[in-house]
Amino acid sequence: IGDFSAAVIYGYSIGNNGTLTPIAGSPWKNVMTPAYWEAINGSHLYVVNNDPGSVSVWQIASDGSLSQISGSPFITPEMTGSNPSYIAFAP
Repeated sequence: IGDFSAAVIYGYSIGNNGTLTPIAGSPWKNVMTPAYWEAINGSHLYVVNNDPGSVSVWQIASDGSLSQISGSPFITPEMTGSNPSYIAFAP
């Protein structure tokens, strides 16, 4: 779960009865702020950073913990100043 105003990402495990338990190390500080939208693709979490416009990429470990990958956050000229809000993956 991304916290827009605090620029952190919270991770939870979901129990059999639906209860949420914080994952060790949570919350993780998102380098670019604020974390606006998140999507998971395989073992990576992609976080759209609304201002200044970038995408942070996190590796998801088997225990659910996160580590930001080298070079992240990624910025392109199209995103700079555009305040991206969402991310989508093509099949």
